[in-house]
Amino acid sequence: MTSTLTRVSISIALLLLSLGAFYYFYMPITEFQNISSIQGNNFISTPELRNVISSLDLDAKRFLQINPKHIEHFLEKRPLVKDVKIRSTVFPKRFFSMYITEEVPWAIYKGQIINNKGQVVVQSRTQAKIFNSPSVEKIYHDFYSQSIDSDLISIWSAYPLYDKDFELINKTSQKLSQDLKMLNLNQEEGKNLRIKKIDINREKNIFLITDDFEIKLGVFDKKIYERAKKFSLVVNKIESLNEKLAYVDLSLDSQEVILGK
Repeated sequence: MTSTLTRVSISIALLLLSLGAFYYFYMPITEFQNISSIQGNNFISTPELRNVISSLDLDAKRFLQINPKHIEHFLEKRPLVKDVKIRSTVFPKRFFSMYITEEVPWAIYKGQIINNKGQVVVQSRTQAKIFNSPSVEKIYHDFYSQSIDSDLISIWSAYPLYDKDFELINKTSQKLSQDLKMLNLNQEEGKNLRIKKIDINREKNIFLITDDFEIKLGVFDKKIYERAKKFSLVVNKIESLNEKLAYVDLSLDSQEVILGK
């Protein structure tokens, strides 16, 4: 009798487990957004990401029909999205947790071809791409707004720039930005000296422009980073100047630095 009851109990338990599994895996979900979360996004808004995901028609699909890898690859094609990781859980409830790693925009680039908005340059790919999305529109708006001081650098070049060029420019500007921070520490309170514009003219000379003076690095080639290192040698001298500085000339391949007034 006892063994019969045991077998019946086991059968009922298996049946309930089967029904539970059927519910979790085969019963359609109502709305994907109700069983998912998005984290890690800053530049690109959650509503924008939700709108992108909605084009995959995940609503009313079964849990097993939803492929997290497909969603990841789809979102990674979006502007400002570098990487996506999705963790799916079954118990205690069906749920998808999406973790977004964003690209970091650092510049707006305009080349010879006139473009009203320019192109957003992102950090990791160091490649200028024309993006169309609400989040990128906000970046454009903040950059061109007279009332907002954008952190993005304006880049203009008379020559086409490629991945390796942006990488070199970014590396060089970051080095000079570190040295400018040293100047800011000893400047009057509220002063924020930083690189705001980078120009490469028709003679292929590169200029990095701050609010107070410009930095001349000479011909745009692989040596500009090494030339930029010389700026740290004259930080103290710049601080001691009584007259307004017009430019810092680092264009020579020797250790000589010219301060123009």
